Amino acid sequence: MKLLKTIFLVLITFSSLDLIRAQNTSPFSRTYIDTLPKRFELDVSELRNYIYQDIPDPLRKESFPRRTYRFADLSSIQISNLLSSGVVYNDWPKLEDYVNKILEKVVPPEYKGKEYLQVYVMKRGDFNAFMTPSGMIFINIGLFADLEDEATLAGILAHEIAHHYLRHSMNEYIKAERGEFKPNIFLNNKDAHSNFSIKSELEADSLAFKWVTDSGYTTNGLFEAFKINERHEEQLLAQYLDLWEITATTHPTSDERLSKLEAFSSISPETEGKDFMVSKKAFSEFKKQAKSEILKYLLINFDYLECIEKAFVFHLYDLENPAYVYYLMEAIRKVGYLDAKFWSKDFITFTYLKEIKTKEGRKKVRMDAHIFEEFPTKILALPPDAKDKIQGKFYWEGEPKFTTNEEAFSFFAKVGKLYNNPECLLSQALSYSFNKETMKKYLEKYLEHKNIENREYAENLLNGSLKSNLKNEKLTVLSGFNIVVKQGKEEIPIHEDAISDIKYLNKRIDEIIASFDNRTLILLSDLKYSKMNDYLLMSELERFSLISLLAYGQQTDLFIFDPKYWKILNRLGVNEMEFINCQYYDNRKKESKLEPYIEVTNTDLKTLFSEVKKHRYFEVLISSVRAIEDVSMKTLYYGGEEKLTYNASANEQIFQIIKDKIQQKDIEIKEFDDQMKKRDQK
Repeated sequence: MKLLKTIFLVLITFSSLDLIRAQNTSPFSRTYIDTLPKRFELDVSELRNYIYQDIPDPLRKESFPRRTYRFADLSSIQISNLLSSGVVYNDWPKLEDYVNKILEKVVPPEYKGKEYLQVYVMKRGDFNAFMTPSGMIFINIGLFADLEDEATLAGILAHEIAHHYLRHSMNEYIKAERGEFKPNIFLNNKDAHSNFSIKSELEADSLAFKWVTDSGYTTNGLFEAFKINERHEEQLLAQYLDLWEITATTHPTSDERLSKLEAFSSISPETEGKDFMVSKKAFSEFKKQAKSEILKYLLINFDYLECIEKAFVFHLYDLENPAYVYYLMEAIRKVGYLDAKFWSKDFITFTYLKEIKTKEGRKKVRMDAHIFEEFPTKILALPPDAKDKIQGKFYWEGEPKFTTNEEAFSFFAKVGKLYNNPECLLSQALSYSFNKETMKKYLEKYLEHKNIENREYAENLLNGSLKSNLKNEKLTVLSGFNIVVKQGKEEIPIHEDAISDIKYLNKRIDEIIASFDNRTLILLSDLKYSKMNDYLLMSELERFSLISLLAYGQQTDLFIFDPKYWKILNRLGVNEMEFINCQYYDNRKKESKLEPYIEVTNTDLKTLFSEVKKHRYFEVLISSVRAIEDVSMKTLYYGGEEKLTYNASANEQIFQIIKDKIQQKDIEIKEFDDQMKKRDQK
């Protein structure tokens, strides 16, 4: 059978586990640590002071002392939380070092050696980057899906530095705080914020063009960055029924930016510039590794349709990489598991629209063509020369290899078999969860392989003991305890750095949990310092418990949905993971001076909760994921807003509320489960 024509000239036999081991031998490999490095633990007060002192004296001391301090305070908390969240790569120092060497090339002389000026890479699959008021730049690993050279990345970094250099974020904040973006009785300011943002972007483009020119990189990289944006804009337009063009809101359109760059170029002295100045070899290696990372985190973030598209594109360029086939299969399987109608829909094109002409004018309708009727440059956001460069041209030759999602899954399952990749076999087995005999056949084939990632899981699934072997215990995870003091309408968040005894909070809630049967407590934030992988997986499970990711037409199972969810519950010895989020508001009178703000930021938790004669409110949200027979795999309970007694301290009140809400949640969820069981029995 001519399954792949000339796809795989060399068949490589390894599991995805072996693929990781192979990558680890690379000189550019990851370190794969399970703790948060010390350099990712920022002192919020130090960072706040740095940002505040960096603000020009006339603004900081004379015009807006409180507003500029608040800007520094909020920025430092957000940056600290982001850097320690695990969403930023903290175990890939060679990649971090590489992108920072590119940064050094475009940094203006006056910024050389500036504290906190650093690039960090985020575990996000889309094409994006942003600058923070500290000088820290965050770029998504997703950039590497589209980048072809260092010059393009250098242009993006120069643009972000320009935002910091021109103090755009601070100026925008102050204007917003002063109400300049809000309409009033005399003036309609609905476009004021848009105009400010667009002007800021064009200013940053102009300065970036100069710095890139001075650096020795070709300015073609800046042009290419906006061409990539333009392709993504066109892709976005093809998915919206009533959207015909991208309008400038916070950013000018890519077309406008390209025109401006052409103008800059016409008045600038001609310089050749280079595509690479640090290492072409390192760039190629990191781009290759980044692609698997992009797909991994698109799956983790439940961006399944984007994962399918990107995995297919990566596969077209590199037919011999089994990782892309595995991620394609898993993304298709998960969408199909949640929505059985997905299997019969056209592969990729079913989410896109085409333009047709009618008597009334033009309109958009759903595409009724499969992806192989013509080369999908626009809907896959591919460059114009993509078809000349891809290895998979044969897909558009002769009869289509597949058209629907179900056919695509079957096709790539055969490709996975050619690779002898067992994890593709497991994905295939799980796709037959409603056909036990077929699932059993593929599970047995999977277990015949020596190097597999999910042996214990597959054995338990085969034996029907995935749930029965779990203990009837519940892990309660305190995932959030947000504390906010409001002075008038202005919210002041209390960061952990300002809390003298965070263990006090944990101890009190632990006492509450101990009063319930079959429950143990952990503080989620503690895990990032000793068990980062567990922290990330529990954070993923919490997001899963909260998002409206629902199944249509069938009962779903947590462990069929994702084997790694079973692995962590099995290892922890529980059949339910419960997440508690609390929100504490302390409402006070409006203040305009700086000193009351600083006083709040220095307040410790015990003092804050001990105060009386305060207007305070408390909210509790509890969600969970479960591996219990005959019940839904997720629960969600919101306890409403509770007003605390004015003349009493918050200490006993909030902890009693938490206990009451857990009790009420248990009662309501049990009632719901009983109703569902009765309905199913009918």
